Formats: sequence, C-alpha cells, structure tokens
Amino acid sequence: MKLPLFLFLLLVTMSVVISVVLFGGEPGEHHGVAHQTFDQTMQQGGSGPERHDHLRWLGWAFGTLMITFFVGGLLLGVPKAAEHKWPYVVGGAIYVLIFSLLALADHWYVRQQPAPLVLAFPLPTALMLYGLGGIPAVFILIYTLKFDRWILTPEDLQRFEAMLQRRSDQEKNGD
Repeated sequence: MKLPLFLFLLLVTMSVVISVVLFGGEPGEHHGVAHQTFDQTMQQGGSGPERHDHLRWLGWAFGTLMITFFVGGLLLGVPKAAEHKWPYVVGGAIYVLIFSLLALADHWYVRQQPAPLVLAFPLPTALMLYGLGGIPAVFILIYTLKFDRWILTPEDLQRFEAMLQRRSDQEKNGD
C-alpha cells in the first residue's frame, strides 16, 4: 500500500474513534451530582474509573493511531522510504509500546491506594516524562545522522544547484 493512502486511512480511522467518543453515550454521574454536605454550592462526580474506563481505551486507540501517523509523516520526507523504513518502524514500535505501558499504568494507578512513586513521580507521570519525552529524540537522531545519505544526498544537492543555476541564467537572459 502506498504511504499517502495509508496515512489517509489512519486519518479516517482517527475520525471514527473521535466520533465514537463524541457521539457515544455518557456514563451515569458524568456531569456530577449534588454534594452530600455542600449541596447548594458544590457538585461531585462518581467514581473516576467507572466514568472514564470506556474513554481510556478509546484514548489509547487514538494515541496509537496518532503515533503511527506521526511516524508515517516522517517517512514522507525520506525519498527512498522503502529502503530506510526499519529504523522508523522500530522507533515507532517503541513509541507505541511506551504509550501502551502508560495507558496500562494509568488504568492500574487510579485503582491503587496509596499509589507508589517512581523517581519522585507517580508511575504514569514517570513514564510520560522519562519514556515518551525522549522518544522524539530518537527520530531527531536518525534524521541528523542519516540526512546526507537518506534525505538530501550529494547527488540531489548537485541537481538542485544545477537547477538553480539554470534558473538564474534564464532570468539573466530575460527568458
């Protein structure tokens, strides 16, 4: 399948997930009920896990689709993407894995009392900061190290400079 078509299908699938979230039914006590003590001035929600459980997995699906779209968009900039896709695919798989661990950790975290800390943060926050926060650096590193071999080769640069020179010559000659 061609990459632009694949990216379009990802966008359509993301739209379907968002539509399910927006037009799906709301769970009970979604907007809050009168507080037991301060009923005139305050509302309280029901159980967080019960109210958000169905959204958690739709959020995971949307996030996974977005990560896949992000990696596919990076591959659009690689002229010979079929030959050089594996570092991007592996980086994207690691990205999805850490995001999935984050979703599972959050699912587990809201049910734990008291919740443990990891490196001074709750586990989902630690995964977000230390895991997801560094993954884009992998793609930056790939781009930086392989730019002159995968993105703009010396031959491509020579052709581009020749095109610029021809255009400059045409403008000088009044064509």
